[in-house]
Amino acid sequence: MIRIGRLQRILRGDFVRHGLIVFASSSVVNLFNYVFHFFMSRRLGVVDYGALASILAGLVIVSVPSAILTMVVVRYAAEFKAVGDNVRLRVLGDRVMVLTTAAGVVALVLCFLLRSAVAHYLNIDDARAIAAAGLVLAASIVLPAIRGVVQGAQDFRQLALSTALEAWGKVMFGIAFVVAGFGLTGAIVGFACGSLVSLAYTVRIVRRYAPTTAAHLRVDLRRLWVTTRGVALCTFALTSMSFADLLLVKHFFSPQVAGLYGAISLVGKVLLFVVGFVPTIVLPKATARATNGEPALPILLQAFAATFAISGTGLAIIELAPQLVIRTMAGAAFIGAAPYVFPYAIAMTLLAALSLVTAYQIGLARFRFVPVLLATAVGEVVAIQFSHGSLADVIRILLIGHFIALAGCLVAVAWPVAVDRPVGVREVA
Repeated sequence: MIRIGRLQRILRGDFVRHGLIVFASSSVVNLFNYVFHFFMSRRLGVVDYGALASILAGLVIVSVPSAILTMVVVRYAAEFKAVGDNVRLRVLGDRVMVLTTAAGVVALVLCFLLRSAVAHYLNIDDARAIAAAGLVLAASIVLPAIRGVVQGAQDFRQLALSTALEAWGKVMFGIAFVVAGFGLTGAIVGFACGSLVSLAYTVRIVRRYAPTTAAHLRVDLRRLWVTTRGVALCTFALTSMSFADLLLVKHFFSPQVAGLYGAISLVGKVLLFVVGFVPTIVLPKATARATNGEPALPILLQAFAATFAISGTGLAIIELAPQLVIRTMAGAAFIGAAPYVFPYAIAMTLLAALSLVTAYQIGLARFRFVPVLLATAVGEVVAIQFSHGSLADVIRILLIGHFIALAGCLVAVAWPVAVDRPVGVREVA
């Protein structure tokens, strides 16, 4: 009876309720992403689809500073929310909007100026696709950071609507531009339009948290530096482990093989993205618990249970019918990728677990695990650089590297250090 009562409390708790909201949203987002890639892989063909996959992967890597800022924003916003300071949630959103908009304009200009050099490195014939990618990069700098305020406030319903709206817009605009005859460049412009629609909605949500105010944020710069440095190194490492392999394969292998690898990555990333909602919940909840002096380990345990339950189901499907999965996700032209899908999916499952452990540690301001994470990420890139005889070699390196990084992070959880003091109460006036 005691265990049943405890289970009922867990099922009725905020983690499960918020998890269901964000999981539903991520499912909708994954569905729209599937529709987007389903259409593009068939309409663009193997070569142009491989180019699209490499461009999108490259955009994720170069937008790492935005991801760093977003996690810092989430942590601050979670602490403001924990102490009931909605006014500074709004002020934080305003400051972030100004900073990221300026950075987005600079990124757009740089993409235009470097379009020919980047296209040459990625073996892409049309440099206009790189120029168009500047729009995606600009939006990916501004939107995640503004959305970080919503995430940190644990306003998961509005966060879910924001992410779903972005995915819907990418599908609608992307397909429309490709059908209109704009090809690869049109797909990228449509991708950007979806982000801009979601950005307008998210800004409106943040401004509803509090009326315009003249409140100021006074932050301990040393504490901000420590947090930002730790988050930056974590984000760089995780982003590299998620997408660097796509760029390296695009560079070292033929366009045909790179296109097949794009399909392999598409299937594997589904597992990663399906459970991507878990770190989204873990970071603000761990931060809020630390701020209020409550134990945060139960959050991590629930997150692990959700991650492996969902990932295990996906792995079973891929193992039983890899050809059907590839044919369904990318089309019959990519059937040669089937033998590599399952091991790649295992690597992505390890990466999903690594991401949630990292989010938990960041939420508690514990960064002693970062050297292991960073060394593994760099080691994977170096290993692929010197050992890329086949796609199997590349995937084997990912499996080994992801496992080592996860083991190192779990050791850090087992032997924790003191939690940093919250910024929301002591540092902000």
